[in-house]
Amino acid sequence: MGRRHAVVLVFAPNRTGEQFVQALSDGDKSFAVMACSSAEQLYLDKLGLKSIVQVNIKEKSLMLPPENEYSK
Repeated sequence: MGRRHAVVLVFAPNRTGEQFVQALSDGDKSFAVMACSSAEQLYLDKLGLKSIVQVNIKEKSLMLPPENEYSK
């Protein structure tokens, strides 16, 4: 099995975060965006982001297990 590359996990709850995500998208960076609600996930989908990790903050759990390893 080949070595997996860690990706950056980004929480972008405001305009500045969105700009950061856009900068990552424009570059050649591997990243995923964290969504803390269904509405946030829909919004991130509309932005065209493909790698979204949905987190339930109240339950402190991941809705779906991540497919990647994340860097610090």
